[in-house]
Amino acid sequence: RNSATEFHRELATMPYLRDIVTTNWDQYFEDICGATPYVTGADVALWETAGRRVLKVHGSIANLGSLVITESDYAKRLDGFGTDAMGAFLRNFLATSGPCLKLADGWLS
Repeated sequence: RNSATEFHRELATMPYLRDIVTTNWDQYFEDICGATPYVTGADVALWETAGRRVLKVHGSIANLGSLVITESDYAKRLDGFGTDAMGAFLRNFLATSGPCLKLADGWLS
């Protein structure tokens, strides 16, 4: 936990890092970086309303029904990315957000 929170504390000091994409379920980006979580396709409709944002591709521990855990969960999420709102949003985000940085804990743009 300490190394994870140290990473997040360092990110919290970087105001130019506004958008985060992660597959992690934890709430470190929310709790330490002050990011607003976006977990479902319905959530991303409100993307522009927050300052720092985190797109949680595999769900959030705060929303147990959203968690991608099993092999069938992963298959369903992957299939959904081709057709659902979250997938469309993620494809558009990655294509238009400019430079992205892949870190162990997520993508930053």
